[in-house]
Amino acid sequence: MNFIVLNGVPTCGQHQKIKAQIEIILAGKSKIIPVMLTACRNGDKIYIKGSECLYFSDFGLTPPSNVLGFINVKNDLTVNFQLALRVVDKA
Repeated sequence: MNFIVLNGVPTCGQHQKIKAQIEIILAGKSKIIPVMLTACRNGDKIYIKGSECLYFSDFGLTPPSNVLGFINVKNDLTVNFQLALRVVDKA
């Protein structure tokens, strides 16, 4: 997962929704998708979390069907992520 664009920087102490574009690479195939993230800033740290539903078929994959007769895998896959970033002074 690569973050391509983050539209906005949260202010200290407040949770904010920000738009982003992320690139997800699965089985060598890349897809850029827009997502909404929740972000909060605390001093020089920015905490970001989000979730996005993807489909195996979006990456040219077929989900496994009936693994050993016990598990059925659906086409959708939910990706949850949490990041802690540190603000770096460019000086």
